Amino acid sequence: MRLAPCPPATFFVTLRLADRRSDLLVRQIDAFRHAMRGAMQRMPFAIDAITVMPALTHMILALPPEAATDAKPPVQTLKRRFVQLVAPDGRAAAASGAASVWHRDSWICPLTTALERARHRTLIYHAPVEAGLCARPQDWLHSSLHRDLRVDGDVTRDVTQQARATDHSALPAKAVVLT
Repeated sequence: MRLAPCPPATFFVTLRLADRRSDLLVRQIDAFRHAMRGAMQRMPFAIDAITVMPALTHMILALPPEAATDAKPPVQTLKRRFVQLVAPDGRAAAASGAASVWHRDSWICPLTTALERARHRTLIYHAPVEAGLCARPQDWLHSSLHRDLRVDGDVTRDVTQQARATDHSALPAKAVVLT
């Protein structure tokens, strides 16, 4: 399998809810999608891969060249918009409630090579399997794997083979904690 080049402003992002036992992200998946669309309209970026699980989401976020150095603003916008949509008091909750809904830190890791991007894509698609939420990556509904299957055909075989061959301990330790 030939790896596509990694765009220059590409980041692996993990967002966690403050309550790790919560299922808010999947229970309010429509609100999360709406918040994502709103964040993308405000600050253009693309989602290369994403999996939304009950209390966390992993994604590969690609920024346009003019915003190539900082993934923090779109991540903060997404988090704020989601809180506005799910909190009973809307805008007031966005200022004070974001801290109570989301874990304080966002993990952002720049991806600089096609191999890093492919490994993180595999990690994203297999996260629900590793969490015990489903048996196969394609069984999890809240994943961009389904979009990729429509576009690329049967990528699950490649993803599964790559997951077995990937030493996740060898993933880059470049994660940046942004608060």
